[in-house]
Amino acid sequence: MKKQKTGLSYLLQLIGIWAVICILNAAFIEVDPDEAYYWIYTKQLDWGYFDHPPGVALAIAIGSWLPNEIGVRFGTLLLHFLGIYILWLWMAKPQKREDIRYLIALCLAMPLLQIYGLIATPDGPLLFFTMLFFYLYQQFISKSSWWNTLALGICMAALLYSKYHGVLLIFFVLLSNLSLLRNPRFYMASIFGAILFFPHLYWQYSNDFPSFRYHLKGRNDNYELKYTITYVLNQLVIFSPLLLPFWINSLRKSWSSDKLIIRACYFVCGGFWTFFFYSSFKGHVEPQWTAILSIPLIYLMFQYGLKNRNFRKWSYGMALASFVLIVAARFLVMMTNPFNINSNFHKRDWIFEIKEQANNRPVIFENSYRNAAKYSFYAKEDAYTFANHLYRKNQYDIWDDEAKLHGKNVLMVLHQHDRPEFYKNIRVDRRTFLLQELENIQIKEKVEFLSSGSTPIKGSPSQIVNLSFDLYNPYWHDINTFEGNAPLCLKASIYQNSEYLEIEVPLEPKFKNILLPSRRQTRFEGQWSIPNLPKGEYDVYFGFSIGEGHPDQPILRKLVIQ
Repeated sequence: MKKQKTGLSYLLQLIGIWAVICILNAAFIEVDPDEAYYWIYTKQLDWGYFDHPPGVALAIAIGSWLPNEIGVRFGTLLLHFLGIYILWLWMAKPQKREDIRYLIALCLAMPLLQIYGLIATPDGPLLFFTMLFFYLYQQFISKSSWWNTLALGICMAALLYSKYHGVLLIFFVLLSNLSLLRNPRFYMASIFGAILFFPHLYWQYSNDFPSFRYHLKGRNDNYELKYTITYVLNQLVIFSPLLLPFWINSLRKSWSSDKLIIRACYFVCGGFWTFFFYSSFKGHVEPQWTAILSIPLIYLMFQYGLKNRNFRKWSYGMALASFVLIVAARFLVMMTNPFNINSNFHKRDWIFEIKEQANNRPVIFENSYRNAAKYSFYAKEDAYTFANHLYRKNQYDIWDDEAKLHGKNVLMVLHQHDRPEFYKNIRVDRRTFLLQELENIQIKEKVEFLSSGSTPIKGSPSQIVNLSFDLYNPYWHDINTFEGNAPLCLKASIYQNSEYLEIEVPLEPKFKNILLPSRRQTRFEGQWSIPNLPKGEYDVYFGFSIGEGHPDQPILRKLVIQ
């Protein structure tokens, strides 16, 4: 008993030293725009969000009582430290100090484990519950007691609440041990986990499945060879280049093991690498999407290192070298950009410049939920973002906060524009911002296009055609398309084979002053001039723009130029 306490005490000492370094980093490294976006989630806690399940929001909310950057990252740090303790439990509680140092060194040498043990993103909770899942799975296959069954079910739900990648982890572990399908308590754990996850599924249903639509379809791009090459190269370096030969060696040497937990590690590694290799043929694969593999790789290397002292000696040395480089990089980022590095962690002068330009007016960012969120965090004021057809939807599109702006004077920060000379521009942090002062803005973001006809628009270039649209205004305010200094304009943006042709043609309304009454359906009629394009078939997205800006993208029609 005394020996066990000694091992745990030494582990906690090392974690405590590492915690001091992490807290210093967390307190003095500027919040990244993605972190600020997830911090925005906490203003309206819910069962789901556009991009991710609510795990990251809850992790950030844990530290809401703390100020600034440390408050955003406190929950992620806590999960990181608890995760190292869980790994120690999973490794059968090694008691020798050299074994504990080896385990800690492997953890601290993992770049992704360090990045997402500090930066508040969905990957932090995902990594923690991955560690917990492997530990609980080991307990379950050893003894499927009611407690282990209940705990495994809770953990499976927590994985899915962290990030959707969790379903792949569960699937590949199941694939590694199909005998689980003959264990009634595995079904009980799965059903219990599904029940716990049901509130998120209901949230998806209530909001027309925004996350599933985005992740399954919205991320698809036309294939480019660079996607696959980049994916392969990233996988060779993100698990520490200095340790790469040792990862490969431990994978090769442990292959013959018949242990179910090692078999699970192999299936998870092979499954993730294969799945995302296939995904690279559908678009860009972010390096952190395979961050989960840090956990089985640590397990395999640690177990092999216990058996082979020469392997352990050299891998331990490389792990320490990797750790030193990671700590140096973290403190370099923490400094006030001594080498003028173009980094998101040293860019906030623009926030205070825009706040001054706004002069107490609300600020809207076109096509940048990241800028809107970071502005809110540091300016201590609400900000908004509007997405046109050149940008993707996000959490701001689900909330109705933009209705507060109707009829107000605002400052719009444009993402890009074809004619920037018509807008005020400022240059801060090596970036140029285009500013437009809008008076009596008409909020129309959620106006619904109920019908426009399913038949294609047919005609020849420059031909005038009559079009009509049934519009529903869901807001509690009326919308007048010709109010303000930047009246609303119904435009068509033209695409061919999913490629934007940089052509936008306005639709001239039948009546100049179009009123969309609150909570009512209105028909919008007008004439449209078919653009001068070669014969063929095109996709046309009709939507409202604010003044000369780009239109949004609510409704699609086919255009056949004859």
